[in-house]
Amino acid sequence: MKIECLDRPGARPTTFLVEFKGNTILFNCPLEIKALSKLADIDDVSPSTPPSMGNMGFNQLDTILSRIIHNTKDIQGNDTTLLDRCDDGCVFRTVNFSLVDLNQIDVVLVANSELMLGLPFLTEYLGYKGKIFATEPAIEFARQRMEELVAYHGRQGSFISPESALHFSQVGSMNRRVDEQWRSLYTLRDIRLCMQKIKPVRFNEHLSLYETTTLVPYSSGYSLGSANWSLEATDRKIVLMSTSSIVANRHPALFDMTIMEKADVVLVSDVRSGEQNDTESIRKKILSHTALTLQSQKNVLFPISMMGNIFDLIGDLARHLKSLHMSIPFYVASPVARRSLEYANILGEWMTAGHQDIVNMATKPLEHGQLQEEKELFAYDSLQDAIDIKEPSILFTGDYTCLKKGSVVSALEHWGKDQRNLCIITDPETLLSQDIPHSRMKIISLILNTRVSLWDVGSILATACRDAPPPHIIIPDMLGSDRFKEKWEMEHPEATQLHTMNPGESISIGFKNKMEMIVISEELAARLVPEAAQINGVVYAIAPITGALAMYNNNYELQPITEPYDEYLLKPTQIAPFNNNDT
Repeated sequence: MKIECLDRPGARPTTFLVEFKGNTILFNCPLEIKALSKLADIDDVSPSTPPSMGNMGFNQLDTILSRIIHNTKDIQGNDTTLLDRCDDGCVFRTVNFSLVDLNQIDVVLVANSELMLGLPFLTEYLGYKGKIFATEPAIEFARQRMEELVAYHGRQGSFISPESALHFSQVGSMNRRVDEQWRSLYTLRDIRLCMQKIKPVRFNEHLSLYETTTLVPYSSGYSLGSANWSLEATDRKIVLMSTSSIVANRHPALFDMTIMEKADVVLVSDVRSGEQNDTESIRKKILSHTALTLQSQKNVLFPISMMGNIFDLIGDLARHLKSLHMSIPFYVASPVARRSLEYANILGEWMTAGHQDIVNMATKPLEHGQLQEEKELFAYDSLQDAIDIKEPSILFTGDYTCLKKGSVVSALEHWGKDQRNLCIITDPETLLSQDIPHSRMKIISLILNTRVSLWDVGSILATACRDAPPPHIIIPDMLGSDRFKEKWEMEHPEATQLHTMNPGESISIGFKNKMEMIVISEELAARLVPEAAQINGVVYAIAPITGALAMYNNNYELQPITEPYDEYLLKPTQIAPFNNNDT
C-alpha cells in the first residue's frame, strides 16, 4: 500500500491519497483560507497585460479558475480591473491536485465538516465524479459553513460561468500570489450541486468498495458526526485517524477506540502540539474573564465557529453566570446562526450517552435550546437585524477565520471605543491579520484546542492495542514527534515501525498477503454435489471444487471451466520418477 500527503508545505497534514488493495482513496478535502493583510504589499501589474503563462506553473485547476481575460467587464457591463473587484479580505485554495489523476480516485472519505470545505472545487471545477462519503451532521454543518463563507466572501448571484473573469483569483492580477493557486470562492450553486453528490453514512456502517475493501466510520469525539475511518480487507486493516478528541465534558459522541483493534497501519493526522491538555484551565479562564467584564457592565465578543465549541461554551457560560446570580443576554449573529443552533439540538443520537438521556426526557440536549425558549439567547442573520441589544451582553459572531467581514466588524466598531469591552479568540484557526479594524477593545487569545496530541494517541493505542500494537504507525513530522517516536520504540521494541511524514511526502508499506477472499460463481455453486464426511466425530457436507480463477478489479471469482484445454490441464496425471540416465 502507499500513502501520500497532498497538503502544501507549512500546512498541517490532513489530506491523504491512499492506495490499498487496488483502490485509490482520497481522505479529506479541506479549504485553506488566507487573509490579505495589505494589498499594497503585493506586486501589481497592469490588468490589460496578462502575466507570462510560462512562469506561472498553472495546473488544471488554475487553468479553469484563473483564465486571464483582457479588459474584462463586470456584470453591469462597466469596465473594471481585477484589482477593483478584489474587495474581500481573504483568498482561498485547495490542496495541490496537480500531480493527482482524479480519474483514478475511487472514493473520497471525509473526517468532519471542517475538512470538506474544498469539495466544491473538486466536484464542480475539477470534475470529480466518484463516490464521496461523510456523516449526515458533517454534511449539513459543512453546507452551513460554506454558505457562511459565500455570504461574507463570495460573489453576488448563484452562478458564475467558469469562462468569466469573476473566476479569477482575487489576486489574479498580482503575479506573486497566482502561482500559489489562491483564488476567489465558489458560489451557492456550486455548494448545492456538490452537496447532492455526497452520500450520508452512520457510525459503524459497513460500506463495500468493489467487494475488496470495507469502509467503516467510527466516532472521533471531535465534533458532531466527526469520524475516523477504517479500511478493512480480508487480512488487513488500515486506520485513518484524523481530527479527534478525548476531552471530557463535551457534547459529541465519545472517541471510539475499537477502531484500533487488530489494525495493521494507523495513519495519525491533525493533532495538536504539546503533551498536556489544558482545555479545562482555558475554560476556567474564559469564564473568569467573561464574568469580570460583565460585572463591570461591559460586553464580551466571541468570533467563533457556528458549530463545535460554541455549543459547549454557551452552556458553560450560562451555568457559570447563573451560579453568580447574573442575568445576561446571549446574542448569536451569523447568516447560519438559527439553522446551526436548531440543527444541533436534533442530533441527540450523535452525542454522548448523557446527552442522549436528556433527549429521552423530552428536553433539548444542548443548553442553548432552553436559553432560546426562555428568551435569554437570540439568533440573528446579522447585527443589522438586531433591533434592541441589551448591555452588558455576550455576542457570538461567525466566520472566525477573518475579523474583517460580517457582524464581528460591526461589533468591533461599536464596542471598540471602550477598552474595557473584551474580545476573546477561542478558535485556533482565527487569522489574526495585521490590519484588524482599529479598535481599543481588549483582545485576548484563549484557544480551545480540543484535538488529541501525539501523546494522547500513544495512550489510545496502548489501551486499545494492549496485546498487539499496530505493525506500522504514521505520524506527522512536527514538534515533539522525535521524542514520541523514541519513547514508543523504547516501550514497544521491534513491535512497531514508526514513520514520520511531511506534506508532499509518500510512504510505501509492503504487505505479504496471508490470504485472499475468493467467491464461487452461482453457476459453479449450482454444480456442486456435497457428500457427507465425518471428521473427529463431526459430520460435514464436503464437495470437491474444480474451476478457473478469474480476477477483475481485485475481485477473485472461481468460475466453471469452459475450455476443454483448461479442463485437461487440471486433470491429475501420473508423473514418472526422475531418471539420471534420461536425456
